[in-house]
Amino acid sequence: MAIGLSPSLPLGIDPRNGYSLHQDMVPMVLQNFKMVVLTSPGERAMNPHFGVGLKHYLFEPDTPVTHADIKSIIIAQANEYLPYIKIEKIEFKSQGAGNSQLTPNYTNVKIKFRIVPLQTDEVLDLNL
Repeated sequence: MAIGLSPSLPLGIDPRNGYSLHQDMVPMVLQNFKMVVLTSPGERAMNPHFGVGLKHYLFEPDTPVTHADIKSIIIAQANEYLPYIKIEKIEFKSQGAGNSQLTPNYTNVKIKFRIVPLQTDEVLDLNL
């Protein structure tokens, strides 16, 4: 019998469970949050509204207005699909966010959040 919380992605082979599984809640929550942020709406079967679709913003202007749009979508999706987390802060690091020393066409999105049932603070850090 498999013992774990959910499959760990990317899938790996585990001699005991068949596939590698998350044994702890924190990595599972981080994986779930990453899936919500990186999945595009319409990409998930039977749930066409799931996902932020961050890749759709790759060719949008690197401005505070675009960053505000992304923030609002991330918050709405987290509220809908991850009700057990509370977003504390979303930061963007890019040339458009006032960091002229960074490489052009590069954005870092750092989402600070709290896993409410566990009372722990975590960070999802994505480089695009």
